[in-house]
Amino acid sequence: MTNCDYSIVSDTPSRPQSTVLQFKSHSPVSAEDNSPPLESTPDGTALSSFYDVHAFTDLKKLLETDEVFQVSEFVQETPNQIKPSSKFWVLAAQLPDPHIITKAFNYYFDEVHWRYNVGQRYYMNKQLDDWKAVVQSPASQQIGIDKNLPYFVAFSFQLLAVILQYMRPDREIARLLDATNSRSAAHMSRRYNDTASELMLMLGRHNGTITVVDYDLLRASWLKNNGRGIESWYAISDGVRQAQQLNLHREPSFAQSNLESSKNLEQFWFQEYGRRVWINVFCWDSGTAMNLGVRA
Repeated sequence: MTNCDYSIVSDTPSRPQSTVLQFKSHSPVSAEDNSPPLESTPDGTALSSFYDVHAFTDLKKLLETDEVFQVSEFVQETPNQIKPSSKFWVLAAQLPDPHIITKAFNYYFDEVHWRYNVGQRYYMNKQLDDWKAVVQSPASQQIGIDKNLPYFVAFSFQLLAVILQYMRPDREIARLLDATNSRSAAHMSRRYNDTASELMLMLGRHNGTITVVDYDLLRASWLKNNGRGIESWYAISDGVRQAQQLNLHREPSFAQSNLESSKNLEQFWFQEYGRRVWINVFCWDSGTAMNLGVRA
C-alpha cells in the first residue's frame, strides 16, 4: 500500500503591511480658523464660549430662523396696540356670539365669582365692550387693536370653561352653550379650556397684562376642579411670575393731590385693582402649597 504523504506545506505569509486609517473630519471648522483665542481659567485650562463652536453656532442660526420657534405671531404696531395674526382670528372665531358671551359673563359674576374672586366686573365689562366693537368692525382685522384684547379672548374662553363646571342644565345659558346635560357640559368645558391654552401659548407672556394673571387663576381653578392639584399650583405660579413682571407686588407711586381729576381717579382705582389681584394670587399660591404639603 502506498502511503500518501499529507504533510501540509505552509507558506509563511508575508508580514502584513500596517494600515493607517485616515478619518476625515466632519467638523465645520475650516483650516483657517479665525475663532477668538481661548480664555484662560484659574485652574490653567482654557474655555471658549458655547456659541464659539461653529457647529452650535450654525444650529443656533438654524433655530432662530425656524418659524416653529417663533412663539409670538404678533406684529407690534404701537406700545399699546398689536396686529394679531390670522391664526389668532381663527381661534377667536370659536367664541360664541357676543350676546351669548354677555350672558355668560353675567352668569359668572352672579353665581360663580364669589367662589374665587377672580376678575372685576367693571373692567371685564369694559373689555367686553371693546371686543364687541372689534367684532362688529371688519376693518379691525387689518388695523392694530389694544394689546390686552387678545389676552381677554383667552380669558373669555377660560371663563366659559369654568362656568360650565358649575352650570345647571335648566339655565338658558346652558342651552345657548350646548351644555344641556353633564356630559355635554364637561365636553364643551374641555374644548374651551384647550382653546384658551392654545391661545396663551401663541400669545406668549412677554407682553402680558393684568388680564393674564386673572386667566392663570381661572385656569388653576379649572384644573383643581378636575382633580389636577399639582398642575393647578403650577398655573398659580405662572400667575405669580406674571404679576411680578407687572410690578403688582410693589406699591405704586401716585400723586394724591390730583385725585379730583377723573383720569387720575380712574388710575387710582386701577392700581387698587392691581393690589387686589396681587393679594389674591399670593394667597392662592400659599394656600395651595399648604394643601399640597409643600412649602411656598
